[in-house]
Amino acid sequence: MWHISNETAQKELYSHIASAAESGWDFSSRWFTNVNDGLKSIQTRQIVPLDLNCIIYKVETILSDFYSNIMNDTTTGMNYKNKASKRFSDINDFFWNEDFGSWLDYDMSKQDHNKEFYASSFFPFWLLSNSDNKQMKIRFKKAYEKFKSLNVFSYDGGIPTSFIDSGEQWDFPNGWPPLQYVAVHGLLNVEDEDMRKSAKFAAKNYIETAYLTWKETGHMFEKYDVTKRGKGHGGEYDVQEGFGWTNGVALNFLSIYSNELSSTVNSGSVKNYISFSFTILQSITVLFFHTMM
Repeated sequence: MWHISNETAQKELYSHIASAAESGWDFSSRWFTNVNDGLKSIQTRQIVPLDLNCIIYKVETILSDFYSNIMNDTTTGMNYKNKASKRFSDINDFFWNEDFGSWLDYDMSKQDHNKEFYASSFFPFWLLSNSDNKQMKIRFKKAYEKFKSLNVFSYDGGIPTSFIDSGEQWDFPNGWPPLQYVAVHGLLNVEDEDMRKSAKFAAKNYIETAYLTWKETGHMFEKYDVTKRGKGHGGEYDVQEGFGWTNGVALNFLSIYSNELSSTVNSGSVKNYISFSFTILQSITVLFFHTMM
């Protein structure tokens, strides 16, 4: 632990920590200027995040449809449509790095992209892939090939959050269920056969990881270690059991691939997956009624 006596510096540090916590990625090398210094070097407000802008773009398109088609307010609907159109162009121009071959966060303090892989790079696949923009289609393919060259899809436990082992929980070797969902659905959205194969492979690995860990411990976990198919670790607290998004993503993948699953886990894997899915549903039902009481 370190001590900062200057009140201005304390407030500045707190603002970066609070911003990282609000991002959901609390904490990650994504926000650090120096990985070795960890939280001492956190500069979250200097980072323009790719995933946040993709989410805002999607919200703007939804609001455009809502006002235009449900509220019959074409003026407001057009306003949001124009905002979404501009943001789409900005994402494609501002966040794309041709040399790296992917969309990346932008570091304002360095006036350059952060040229490291983070699973947030799948957000354009997930939220921007319904466009007929030819340039985007080319870039989806190039980014996918970049991910393959980095061995993003090579881990038995799923897709890693990053390749930087910082000791923080939103970094290697952890794989987070929401990011598995974004990656798999993003790859499916592009409607490319190679990407579909990678999506299925990633979904299968996630399901097997969740299943094997549940079988061994009796629990689902908020995150997993992609290198050894076990519960995740790192960060400021012990790994949490549960877990809403873990259960939801497992059920979603099981519903998509229920007729296609094959596994190296054991010969009775499909039967076990069915039992596994009922266990997840049971845990969600118990949690629901518990919170309603």
